Amino acid sequence: MIGKTGDGISIFRITKENDSIRGKELHNLNLKPGLSSFVPYIGSFALNVDKKRMVYAYKYYRVIKFMDFLK
Repeated sequence: MIGKTGDGISIFRITKENDSIRGKELHNLNLKPGLSSFVPYIGSFALNVDKKRMVYAYKYYRVIKFMDFLK
């Protein structure tokens, strides 16, 4: 899941345990420190569970970010 944080946006892993839902921040997607608006970070997200890789392509920046899963 991608969600807004206090300093931009991040990728989160959401898990359900019994009747509780927990979120853990995996990667911060901020490119410019101090830019708290989510609009510049709009983009496309893809996930490959078998290879434990993620990719995020920013729409307004010419950046593609490749990331490994964290356990």
